[in-house]
Amino acid sequence: MYGTYSSVRDGRARWTGASGLADVDTGREVTPRMRHRVSSISNTFTSVAIMQQVERGRIGLDAPVTDYVPELFKGSGADRERGDAITIRVLLNHTSHIADYVLGAFPSLAQHATASLDEGRFRSIAPGELVRLGLAADATARPGAQPGSYANTNYVIAGLILESGSEEIGPKKPGVRGCLSVHGDQQ
Repeated sequence: MYGTYSSVRDGRARWTGASGLADVDTGREVTPRMRHRVSSISNTFTSVAIMQQVERGRIGLDAPVTDYVPELFKGSGADRERGDAITIRVLLNHTSHIADYVLGAFPSLAQHATASLDEGRFRSIAPGELVRLGLAADATARPGAQPGSYANTNYVIAGLILESGSEEIGPKKPGVRGCLSVHGDQQ
């Protein structure tokens, strides 16, 4: 059986458990302390956190992302215009048309090879670098165009908005890394 593990915290109480196999070929078992990339499952939690901030009036669903993370869209030219055209809503529904960072981070995938993925599986890539890779690639269409184009970069930006510490969404809390830790180094 493929493995799974979980950790539950309630105040000071904590339970961690694991079951199954990490590697079915070798029979290596899953342990509670294994590193694991949770990938796109974090999008659900990030969306909920963003929508909670929308409900509290701290984030505007139709506000441009540059209201919260202007540093991602540097300058006053085309980059800034692009950021001004991407709202929180189009970020969350994958119609920002920002490219996915995956091919920039793992270039061998463009040749249908997994070498760079295998070599970099324990590598951590900072969220800002992931966004830079996504923004450096060609946009898939203009922001808001239908149909959308799935890109992990959208949710890295959403996580950075949550972590921004701006007055609109409140200050950073010590020791809280937010939703982005799933894309890089896990705690």
